[in-house]
Amino acid sequence: MTTKVHPAAVNDGADRPVCVLGGCACNSSGLCGVRGPTSSMVCGMFPRSLCHLVACVINLFLAPPFLVINWVRVYLAPCVLATIHLGLARLCCNILSFNRCCPKYRDPAFPANDESIGYNIIEDGATLPCCDLVCCCCARIACFCRDPCGTQHVKWKRASELFPKTKGRRPKLFDGKIEAADVKQGRLGDCWLLAAIAACAEHHPDLIRRLFLTKFQEECGCYRIRLYDTRRNRWTTQVIDDRIPLDDTGSRPRFTQPHDNELWVLLLEKAFARMWSSYGYLKGNDGSLALQSFTGNHAVNIATADFVRRNGIDKFFAVLRGALHLDVTRLKKPAIIAGASCVSSQHGLVANHAYSLLDAATLESGRVKLVQLRNPWGNTSWTGAYSNAEPSWMEHAGLSVLGCDIKPEPGKFWMKVDDFVHNFSRVYFVGTSISIATTTMNYHESAGLCGPALGCAKGSVAYWCGCRGLRTMCFPERRTTLQMLIDAGLDPSSKGWYTQRYTDQNTGAGRHNKASWAESVVLESPKSAK
Repeated sequence: MTTKVHPAAVNDGADRPVCVLGGCACNSSGLCGVRGPTSSMVCGMFPRSLCHLVACVINLFLAPPFLVINWVRVYLAPCVLATIHLGLARLCCNILSFNRCCPKYRDPAFPANDESIGYNIIEDGATLPCCDLVCCCCARIACFCRDPCGTQHVKWKRASELFPKTKGRRPKLFDGKIEAADVKQGRLGDCWLLAAIAACAEHHPDLIRRLFLTKFQEECGCYRIRLYDTRRNRWTTQVIDDRIPLDDTGSRPRFTQPHDNELWVLLLEKAFARMWSSYGYLKGNDGSLALQSFTGNHAVNIATADFVRRNGIDKFFAVLRGALHLDVTRLKKPAIIAGASCVSSQHGLVANHAYSLLDAATLESGRVKLVQLRNPWGNTSWTGAYSNAEPSWMEHAGLSVLGCDIKPEPGKFWMKVDDFVHNFSRVYFVGTSISIATTTMNYHESAGLCGPALGCAKGSVAYWCGCRGLRTMCFPERRTTLQMLIDAGLDPSSKGWYTQRYTDQNTGAGRHNKASWAESVVLESPKSAK
């Protein structure tokens, strides 16, 4: 369930100021700034324009030294520490073979048993735990289950043992670029989560990378992943082991499937399941919850049919294009991640399924408006007009804006915006923050011991020569999702959209319980805020 939030909700994914005094802030980048409502006076007496001017003058002197300090923090120091860590790990594990006699990490809060799988998705034959049903005054039924024996009908295996340790095929946390093609759905109905992961990997791979506090594959099997807990409104660190549930054959992962020898999707899915107590919670949910957990920002939903009926399809497409499309007139890429809920099973679509919404563009004539989506299954796509099934239009049509990729890829497809409105019931947007505080380094794990040095060298070139450091330090992206959409063309007075954030009140009973086969009963559902 969801709850409505104020349109000016705080973006918890943005870099918080180190200190604030009367509206004047010292940002995490080391520079000065002005925070607070745009209409308020700073310190109760000074106009904001004057304070912005003073902050700019001060930052002219602070920027050069803090550019160097932030470069050391983001690239040089992690490079040195990671190289030492990898060197010690290679000495202990490969040369001295300490890993053979030392036990690997086991997460006591998320053990490898049926309780962590979730009794709502365990097949016949599993013994359900004893349960206590508690009915409270708000007409919710909460299920509190106990499984003291810790039964295990599903086999588990270390993720590092899923791949043959041949030369060049050792398991890695990240192998090369982070791509949407790395995401492949398994038997669990968590398309909403995987579509959100694929959307992040498509346009904001650095967002995925900074969620992992552990930067490469660990022989000890311990990984630290940072997720935003919407129930408590704060960032949490999920410390997990690398034991993964297997299918009935005992040879493949039961849920998300790995791409080649990469582990990051498997571990991110497990960290999300741990935060909500079981894999069973991941069966059927809302993609905006996943995006909020990755970014810390709130979601904005558009009911497609209602919005188009009230405001017109041209206005709807303008919002999509303004939020998602990168053209030559923009100084930086859009910071919004989007998904869509499908309600149709026609022309290759899957009903009650979540898709990643990637782009919106027009053909050269300007009369045909297209949107681009991706199915997390990776092998099923739209077969109607302007689909991959008739690639001839891609050869001679061309898109009106440079840099738009129209080549067919598995699971990725284009469709007319009219068909999109007819087949999809809802679009959800979540904004991400881009600043020096969220900048991270690519450790190039495939390069071995030289990977951190290679990542430091490439990152330093982008930081200094590509002006990445100056751009992220002096011009950070801190807007809320709603403000991003308003800047993209959404009229706040229009109808058919609403803001959304999950809270402890909405998710506290039933669904996230480890034995979530007993659903919570809620008498009311959220309504549009407009």
